[in-house]
Amino acid sequence: MPEDTPKLFKVVSVGEEPPAKFEAVRNSPSRGQYPAVFDYKYIVIPELDNIHFWAMLFWDRLITLIAFHDPDCSCEICSARK
Repeated sequence: MPEDTPKLFKVVSVGEEPPAKFEAVRNSPSRGQYPAVFDYKYIVIPELDNIHFWAMLFWDRLITLIAFHDPDCSCEICSARK
């Protein structure tokens, strides 16, 4: 992923309330094979220039949120960088 790709990386500590943005991905299907150890979910939001939003759950306690702009996007800003 190019270094200048817009992105977000947030670790939600045990006992900390996840940010409101987490609600967008919370209800998507779980994809982890061993959810008590590692689980993840993701969505793609086309209306926001194909933002990819991932939520990872480690040991059923620690949440990591990752969002990034689609590296293959052809929006005006991305086209100017290519």
